[in-house]
Amino acid sequence: VTALLLTVYLALRVANQEFAPWRFKPVKRWVRESGLAISAVGQGQLAFLSLHVGLSILLCTPLLIWAGAIARTPFPRVAGTFLLLLFYALSYGVWGLVTLALWERRAESRQVFIRCFFFFLVIFSALFYLPVNPVAFLLAYIGRQELPPLSMGGWKAPATTVHFTFHLLIGSIGLAAHRWALRKDLTV
Repeated sequence: VTALLLTVYLALRVANQEFAPWRFKPVKRWVRESGLAISAVGQGQLAFLSLHVGLSILLCTPLLIWAGAIARTPFPRVAGTFLLLLFYALSYGVWGLVTLALWERRAESRQVFIRCFFFFLVIFSALFYLPVNPVAFLLAYIGRQELPPLSMGGWKAPATTVHFTFHLLIGSIGLAAHRWALRKDLTV
C-alpha cells in the first residue's frame, strides 16, 4: 500500500515538475525556439512520466518481492501488483501533466491542485464505492478477497470491471485534457 501511494504521489509530483523546476524549459520555448511540434512535446512529457514510473517500480521491486515472500503471496499476485502500480501511477500521473500544461508559470497553483486531486480521489473513492479505491482494490487483490459488485436498481456490475473502467476513464480524460491544454497554451 505504501508503494502504491508513494509511486502515484511521486509520479504526480514529477509530472508536475515539482523537483528542480528551473531545469525544465517552458512548452512555448520548446515549440517556438526548437521548432518541435506540440505533439512531440506531449509525447516527450508522457515518455518522461512513463520512464519515471518504471524506475520507481523498479526501485520498489526488491522490497515488494521480499514482502510477498514473507507473506507467502503467490508470484502471479506479486506480478499483478506491479502491473497495478504501473496502471495507477500512469492513470493518475497524467493529471500532473495536465496541471503543468494549464498552469506552467504558477507552480503553487499546480502543487495545490495535485495534492487536492490526489487526496480527493483516494478519499472520495473510498466513501463512494470502496472497490473503486486503489488502496482497497490492491489489498483485496493481494488478499484474494472478492469485492462486492456495484448494484444499481436490478443491474449488477462486477467490482473489477467497475474499478478498471473508472481508472481507465480517469486516465483517458487526463490524456485528452493534457492534449487540449498543450494546444490551448500555444493559442494564448
